[in-house]
Amino acid sequence: MRRIVVISFFSFLFFSLHAQQNRFLQEIAVGINGGVNLSTVSFLYNDPAMGSELGDVGWRTGAKGGISVRYISMKHFGVQLEVNFAQGGWSEEFKDGDYIKGVKVDSAGVKISRRLNYIEIPLLAHIYFGRKMRFFVNLGPKLGIMASYGDLKAEHMAVFGENDPRIYDNGHNSIDYGLSVGGGIDVQIGRIHTIIEVRYTFGFGDVYSNSKSDVYQHSNNQNFAITAAFLLPVKTFYGN
Repeated sequence: MRRIVVISFFSFLFFSLHAQQNRFLQEIAVGINGGVNLSTVSFLYNDPAMGSELGDVGWRTGAKGGISVRYISMKHFGVQLEVNFAQGGWSEEFKDGDYIKGVKVDSAGVKISRRLNYIEIPLLAHIYFGRKMRFFVNLGPKLGIMASYGDLKAEHMAVFGENDPRIYDNGHNSIDYGLSVGGGIDVQIGRIHTIIEVRYTFGFGDVYSNSKSDVYQHSNNQNFAITAAFLLPVKTFYGN
């Protein structure tokens, strides 16, 4: 499924960039973006018995911001490249009476929280409708490079398995990759494009190793981002 999505996207991108549209005013715009990033990690143990050591995994709020470059190559279509810093991670809470390591413990209010920060590089197909006010959809792959693996905030750590990497740092992956899809509105005020976007990213990579001998079958990132961006056209020209 992952290969089909990636191949389909790049095929669409390749043929679209090579399509020609006479006398269309093309545009290259650069700018900044920033906003709120809601993140979580989806965990699945290789050993189902260890599932009792997992609390209610929730979303963690962080910041997101970076630079954007957008090339409108033809009517209703363009390509957008970004380099962003995104605060990710997850939070986790246990309820009273949870079983940890097969022992019933008073875990009411015990919380776990870890910050995972990434440099993200999404390459997006940009499909839009309208002129001065545009509605758009962004879709494409994203590469993530872990910038920092934050300290764990937790209580009663001794009750957790010593080989559980989410509690004890036994190694983590520094590279993540996934698929992003978003949509929003672009209003041109003077020369500036003012943009509001909501974007969801599903990670195909895993935070921790996922072989059969490892603790997790998968531990993939998921993110919702709400951002504002301001892009300034730096070059406009007519296609052939």
